[in-house]
Amino acid sequence: MQDDICIVADHSISWAARLLVDQHGDQAPLMAAKCARDMVDAGRMDLACAWEVVYQAVLGIVGDGIGPVSATLH
Repeated sequence: MQDDICIVADHSISWAARLLVDQHGDQAPLMAAKCARDMVDAGRMDLACAWEVVYQAVLGIVGDGIGPVSATLH
């Protein structure tokens, strides 16, 4: 069973990711990555890590835009 803080954290990440996708569509991964970079530049590694998790959650929602890798048969 998860403790309360994990449940809140999971909900907050998915909420932030969904909000980014709703507001920015396919640009949501770029927005999350920019926020993470801005936090690194500001020296806020704690928030940079949080934005990295949001970025990963956004990719889970919209995909990463990279198709599956497959072998080419000749």
